[in-house]
Amino acid sequence: MTPESETSTWYHWGMVRNFQTEDRGLTFRIRDGQAAVFAEDTEILEAQQENILRRPDRELLNFKIDAGGVNARRIVERELARQGK
Repeated sequence: MTPESETSTWYHWGMVRNFQTEDRGLTFRIRDGQAAVFAEDTEILEAQQENILRRPDRELLNFKIDAGGVNARRIVERELARQGK
């Protein structure tokens, strides 16, 4: 996931395998299966963004699994503050 703007993100994904590489049918089945999973993610992410825009006053909840992203945002905020931005 790569932010594009304040409210949009590019969602890139790919796959690699080192077995049955000559089996194009397997390639397509794996690709289609992964695409379906990522489509579900996209649906949830879009709904979350709509809720954030609808209720900008609400504070987001962070869970232990969010620690990496939370720490990254804190580093960015600290650096921006240091630069006076």
